[in-house]
Amino acid sequence: MQNIIGFYLTMNNKIKLSIFFILIIFFGFTKGFSKPIPPGSGEGDVPANILILLDSSKSMKNLVSGSNYMGLTGVDSIVELSDGNLIVAESKKGFVKILTANNEIDRTFAQNKVRFRGKNRDPNCNNKDSTVKSSWAMDIRSNDVIYAGVYDDGGKIVAFDSDGKCVDVIKKSTTGIAMPRMLEIREIGGQEILFVSGRTHERRKKRGKFYVYNFATGKGKKCSVSGTLDQTLKNESAMSMTIDRNGNYVYFGRNNNIWSFPLTADADNIYCPSAGTHLILNTRTNRIQSAAITNTISNINQIHAIEYSRDTDNIIYAASKHSHTLQKIELDDTNVTASVLVTAGQHGSKNDADPGTISAADVKLDQ
Repeated sequence: MQNIIGFYLTMNNKIKLSIFFILIIFFGFTKGFSKPIPPGSGEGDVPANILILLDSSKSMKNLVSGSNYMGLTGVDSIVELSDGNLIVAESKKGFVKILTANNEIDRTFAQNKVRFRGKNRDPNCNNKDSTVKSSWAMDIRSNDVIYAGVYDDGGKIVAFDSDGKCVDVIKKSTTGIAMPRMLEIREIGGQEILFVSGRTHERRKKRGKFYVYNFATGKGKKCSVSGTLDQTLKNESAMSMTIDRNGNYVYFGRNNNIWSFPLTADADNIYCPSAGTHLILNTRTNRIQSAAITNTISNINQIHAIEYSRDTDNIIYAASKHSHTLQKIELDDTNVTASVLVTAGQHGSKNDADPGTISAADVKLDQ
């Protein structure tokens, strides 16, 4: 199967797996690689509503360059706007907007500055410091406001709109997180909720941190973190984080496996994790286990980046760097079972068509 340069899972509500997944699959946190979308691609009538853009040409391995992309030198993360355009976190250079219809950067973005980099005293955000260089984790609300975890200036969350204007800055003093490594926005019970995790230093020690903010109620909380969850976050062993559709569990892609922890909502619908591990899916031992049950699994490749389905319970999409695959996994938390429904990528379903000639409608995960 040809190399994947980008993909969007659009399961009705447009699940978005970012280019961050692609970096994990192929390059293991090296610089991002991309090129203009190949001819013949487009959002076709895909039965499972899953679109994969493919390319196998040699230029796939070159750093992005040329007038259309203005020499992007690395992609750390990406989100898709409601109009189909993209917001890209360019390594150490802030954020750019790509107009997908013409495969070019929007030169009018961020008040004609091309890149949103924020300001030391941003008048759009009550003179807060919105400066940003890089972001490994970001997500987008239904109103097209992007929230990005930023390491700069001791750690913060910077929010900006689709035009590149600052909307909000959530400081470390609010989140408690100096290095916001993972971030996801989930709609649970009709309310959009921000989940952020990472680590900080306190009393000369690394400590795991977890912050939750409910946009509907305007309430946020620094969640208590201890035990295995603290180890997962403070040692940065987790590469990705995702929340299930009902707010019952938080899952981490950690050391090639999936670890999950139960979530409990308070009166303000703030979903915080508990200290005890709920589930471990171990791809090395081919086992899935909870406190009381251990079952055997098979054919699940090592896991790095994960995202829980936005539309279907018990479905997780997982990317594997070593196996160069995207897997659709059915994970049953109650019965402690897991199985692969379909796999795409180098060791997945084959596609023999020439790059640039195949319609998007014919490139799909068909289960």
